Amino acid sequence: MIYLILAIFFSSGIAIIFKVFNRFDIKNIQAITANYLIAVLFGYFASQAEVSIIDIISKPWFYMALIVGITFIATFFIYAISAQKAGVAISAVASRMSVLIPVLIGIIFYGENINFLIFMGIILSLLAFYFILQKRSGIKVNAKYFILPVLLFFGFGFNDSMLKHAEKFHISLLYELNTNEYYLFLVVVFSVALLIGLSVLVIRIFSGKEKLELKSINGGVILGIFNFLSTYYFLKGMAYFDSSVYFPILNTGIVTIGALAGRFFFKEDFTTKNWIGVILAICAIFLLRMG
Repeated sequence: MIYLILAIFFSSGIAIIFKVFNRFDIKNIQAITANYLIAVLFGYFASQAEVSIIDIISKPWFYMALIVGITFIATFFIYAISAQKAGVAISAVASRMSVLIPVLIGIIFYGENINFLIFMGIILSLLAFYFILQKRSGIKVNAKYFILPVLLFFGFGFNDSMLKHAEKFHISLLYELNTNEYYLFLVVVFSVALLIGLSVLVIRIFSGKEKLELKSINGGVILGIFNFLSTYYFLKGMAYFDSSVYFPILNTGIVTIGALAGRFFFKEDFTTKNWIGVILAICAIFLLRMG
């Protein structure tokens, strides 16, 4: 349970950090790229592993890590664009509703059990997302940008499903032989994302669209620590729960803490619907835990 709690804490921290970025006009591309550099270094030194590139390539999860690394940073960029063009609320809804994908995959393909309490918990989770993310003006999206939240929905769902598959069938099995397996997997994932981020950043710098700023790099350092720890505990926590329980609790917890932080630390509007969502989220977590 401690891994799940830590995953919720650090994942919620990422959302709060991005809110702070907006206040200090921190450049997302610079912060995101620096974040992946820190995550790679953090994972490498934490692993204390002496492995060669050939050893890593021979890992059964290697090619999966490459794919996850690409989709990780792609989803980050899509989220930023979607928040600007389609709106923050609809983007948040799409990213968190993606919980349906790994839950359904767990039930259909992994044969995970689902009882009445879990089923009701999932339903309450979805209702909680809806109410928590409601604003006074309602959730609206320009039809021209509708594809962006759709891509977010499938992108986040794909990422979570791939991580679950890698952990269930590869990482956790090898972990018995090598306790560095989780760290090595994350080093590869974040290295791929770093290379892509650097490429985009270099192109923007040489084209005159971007200038390096120390505050953006510093922001990326903090983001990188939270990003690595959230992903690490996310992976570790999956070993102890079925997808049908783990992902709803995780996402409901993240959305709830993010909403409360927005209300009490950033003085955002909080409607009656938002409070109903928080109450539903607490009930959902209780039912899923009991189930």
